[in-house]
Amino acid sequence: MFSSIFFAAVTHATLLVFAFSLGGLVRLHNPKSITNQIFFWFALSIVFWDVTNFCSLLFARPPYLNLDHALLSTRFIMVSGSLITVFMALFVYVFPKEEAPFSPKQAVFLSIGSMVYVISGFFVWIGFDMVKPVSLGSMLPATIPSLPTMPIWGFITIAATFVSVGYLIKKYRGFEAEDRKRYLSTVIGLSCVALLPVLLFLPVAIWNDSRINFIGPLVYIPIIYGIGYGVVRHHIFNVKLLYAEVCILAMAFILFVNIWIP
Repeated sequence: MFSSIFFAAVTHATLLVFAFSLGGLVRLHNPKSITNQIFFWFALSIVFWDVTNFCSLLFARPPYLNLDHALLSTRFIMVSGSLITVFMALFVYVFPKEEAPFSPKQAVFLSIGSMVYVISGFFVWIGFDMVKPVSLGSMLPATIPSLPTMPIWGFITIAATFVSVGYLIKKYRGFEAEDRKRYLSTVIGLSCVALLPVLLFLPVAIWNDSRINFIGPLVYIPIIYGIGYGVVRHHIFNVKLLYAEVCILAMAFILFVNIWIP
């Protein structure tokens, strides 16, 4: 009755709505907090990844097949992945502080380095090589040749992700007992970021196999759920979620999903 692309659309729409809503709530409730600000951009990076990932799936299979658009979407997936890595690292570093812990010079250095890294993600893949027939249900219809700099980008991404998770766990172990209880779900959720390069990047980079990329939104479930539970149950980020806000978010989600229902 429904095509596979329909179910992919609903899955991605769900991730988009929840990521954007959670980021927006955190940002609006305490806009002066550096932790809340960076989390907002982290959430937007997930939204950006979600849109580009869905586009890459859409343009890589008939009847929407367009390899130029698929390649462009794939390149922006890497850019969004770079943004997620950067904002994840920054979030872990400042969490749960209210003010920025680095000097203006450090901020400039971090900004320049992050920009170079994010832009480099656009040039990781350079094209498609047709190696098999395109058929409905197949993922990317080709291998994706990469530049010689791809291993460097990949190493930085994976190393930064695992270092961020390790540092987050180290910080968590230094919290007081009450704070450990408040932040446990958030730490568990954010630790699942380590699954992203393992499940979504390495199979493509090493084996040129993108068949499991469709599970991308599912990998974000523990991240969004872990942080969302901390917001609702323990009011982390100084967010005091009101009943009216929950209703608004629920209605927004239902309306967004209905867009994809014929």
